[in-house]
Amino acid sequence: MTAPTSSRSTERLTGVHALTDPADEPSGDVEPTGSVPSGSGGVQAPCTTGSGLPVIGSLHDAEGREPGCSVGHSAGPSEGDAEGAGEWASTQPSKKGMGLVRLTLDRGVKTTAIGQLYGLDFEIEGAGYEVKLFFDHYNRRLKVIDYEARDYGAMVHHISWLAEANEFDKVFLKAERGDWQRFLPWGYQLEGILKYYFRGEDAYVMSRFRSNERLHSPHLMEETTLIESVMQRPRAYTPPPLPEGYRLVRATPEDIPALVSIYRSVFQTYPSPLTHPDYILATMERHILYRAVKNAEGSIVSAASAEVDEKHSNAEMTDCATNPSERGRGLMFHLLRALEQDLAERGIMTAYTLARAMSAGMNVVFYRLGYEFCGRLINNCDIYGCFEDMNIWVHPLSPVRMGES
Repeated sequence: MTAPTSSRSTERLTGVHALTDPADEPSGDVEPTGSVPSGSGGVQAPCTTGSGLPVIGSLHDAEGREPGCSVGHSAGPSEGDAEGAGEWASTQPSKKGMGLVRLTLDRGVKTTAIGQLYGLDFEIEGAGYEVKLFFDHYNRRLKVIDYEARDYGAMVHHISWLAEANEFDKVFLKAERGDWQRFLPWGYQLEGILKYYFRGEDAYVMSRFRSNERLHSPHLMEETTLIESVMQRPRAYTPPPLPEGYRLVRATPEDIPALVSIYRSVFQTYPSPLTHPDYILATMERHILYRAVKNAEGSIVSAASAEVDEKHSNAEMTDCATNPSERGRGLMFHLLRALEQDLAERGIMTAYTLARAMSAGMNVVFYRLGYEFCGRLINNCDIYGCFEDMNIWVHPLSPVRMGES
């Protein structure tokens, strides 16, 4: 493969966002914990229970509340551990290789990051293409954020070389209607459609796998059965009103300590620096809307966010967490509806989420909110030390402005 003519770098401590099952369990899209240390070349096994069976959430619980996910991992503090047992609470080194990260950004361009690097943006140019990439160290994948191409072959070869150089075993991008098929001859496959993603036009999620382990999911039949069960439920759902004294608020910098506290208490691990106050402040000032529910005492008991893409007029619904003692009260439903209203007021056309395919509760919540199931991303993100499949759910916020996608 030929070397590019130039490259541009923008480094940031960031990552892909995860999404908690509003009723019970943390999960991710964007997209979680225990990644293979840099340079190991290893691949995690899919998540299973101790019996070797896939982890699948139950569609009902004994009290008929919002369904949750029956994953065999605690979402909150360990018993007897008031501070939680997350990666930020442990005094032992992790196995994720986060302390010293080496990345190959291009031919002759390498970098070593000391400290917790979740990922890094880098822009490349070659004869006939320009690409903005995200080197997702945490999830062992290369994300194409944006691209312009005249020579698709040269661009694809360059991307493949970078994935191999960094031992990333998944590459994925969002192609437009007019060119998604041009990636098929190069080993890419269509995993799903993010409807209305490009200002009302569909995005085609194309993925290229570099290992059999990353390509094959042993739980597809169980996940398909789960979705079929979700689709058989009635769409109509009226959540209970907020409890007396509870209120929805737009989170502000003054709320950051409380947000950090709830995220640290709910998540044992997380694939972005969500538990760091500086990260929340930086994203709050840039492109992420944070919403919260406060109880009668003024404490935050539930939170969620929307990561806004102004250029393409869409937003990812993510970073959802509810205090375990407050679950089953419909708080997350109210939060997501409020975020949708915030987005609509800003003229954002589309909301979407990536929901864990093994979490019944989260898929039910977005189904009840009117989202449309649009595909599944195989072994997309690293959760609890193994890769999980993610379901795509999409909801247009401005139906009058939608094209004939």
